Amino acid sequence: MSGYAWKTLLPVIFLALPLGATAAETTSPTANNGAEAASLRVGLIGPALRSTDLERSIKFYTSGFGMTVVRQLAFGSSTEVILSFGGGREQPVILLYKDAAPGKSPAIEHGNGFGRVVLRVSDAAALSARLVAAGYQPGEIRSNSVNNMKVFWVADPDGYKYEISELPAARQ
Repeated sequence: MSGYAWKTLLPVIFLALPLGATAAETTSPTANNGAEAASLRVGLIGPALRSTDLERSIKFYTSGFGMTVVRQLAFGSSTEVILSFGGGREQPVILLYKDAAPGKSPAIEHGNGFGRVVLRVSDAAALSARLVAAGYQPGEIRSNSVNNMKVFWVADPDGYKYEISELPAARQ
């Protein structure tokens, strides 16, 4: 795909990967003309989210989520910022991008096709406290009595919603 047409496609956004996995990927058996199954490795790099203000967004992801800026790339009037939770190249990232050309980064209108990014954390209360200390307003932590998960919601400055989930210790 030429140019930036790929950026208009909504990425598959689900970062709640199994803990204990050494990489953000899965191996899937596929049929090989009825013979032995081959392994197909599929990995999630992460969502690419348009930002209306990169500095404001970077502050949310670094101060609020504790992520680090891995790389900043410039392509003409477009800038991409790759943020990571750490853990090496195989871990998912969040990519923020903004095009400074006139009309290329208007206000973001969230339609009904995008729901949320789901993140799994080891301590929902600690992340909620970090977000509050950084000046953000996460929702109330709720416990789900069916599966003993703790969940809260928060939105980034551009309105992208995050569901933060803490699994019980036995399932992490």
